[in-house]
Amino acid sequence: MDILVAFDGSDGALRAVHAVINLAVAGKPRVHLLHVRDPLQIKDAVIVRDLPDVFEQIQQTHLDAGMNALRTASAVLEAAQIPSSPHVVIGDAAQTIVQTANEYRCDMIAMGTRGLGGLRGLLLGSVATKVIQLAEVPVMLVK
Repeated sequence: MDILVAFDGSDGALRAVHAVINLAVAGKPRVHLLHVRDPLQIKDAVIVRDLPDVFEQIQQTHLDAGMNALRTASAVLEAAQIPSSPHVVIGDAAQTIVQTANEYRCDMIAMGTRGLGGLRGLLLGSVATKVIQLAEVPVMLVK
């Protein structure tokens, strides 16, 4: 079984990692850990548009921060002897989660939930809600 775990560093995301470990009792899943970074803002790009080396350095720093965010989840999975592959992608969170699950032919998406306020986020975070709407595979939400 291939499982994509969307990990944003929150307590809920870490609980999703632990839920995947509990599922692993029946067999060792292949886990893809995904951290989605927001795209660099246009104002950031305008500042460095004439400095391509600086823009590449900023983008690399952005990606490095994503890999750093995955360290906790990777360590928890490693301690449970479950191998994982880290992925950092820049893009819209919900769309990127679903696209990455499709790309790696994952059988399930696991993620934490966070209430973000307002009507849309009253019960689930807006990213979780959108992933449920877009995903073609089961989505396990962990509170």
